Amino acid sequence: MASGVHWDRVEGTMLADGSATLTIRYLHMTKNGEAITGIGTGTQMAPNQRGIAKVTAEGIMWTSASRLSHLNGGRWTVEGEVNTIKETVEVRDNFNFSNL
Repeated sequence: MASGVHWDRVEGTMLADGSATLTIRYLHMTKNGEAITGIGTGTQMAPNQRGIAKVTAEGIMWTSASRLSHLNGGRWTVEGEVNTIKETVEVRDNFNFSNL
């Protein structure tokens, strides 16, 4: 994805077993001022003994920027970890654009 600033909102519904279902919405502004938006869903597994929970998510993206129009309808996937003790999230993988 193009460099710039990224904001996202993750809404989670905690389940009785400690896992959660996630809804992700994001806005990425490129350094050229182009907006890319996306939405997706994911799963956060129950945390292990160290308080680490695996996260996977996937979704779709759009942009009105003509230069980036090839991203429209592109699918993305991410994997990462949530440290429930430190309350931090780390996404290690890049977006994978499966339609490109």
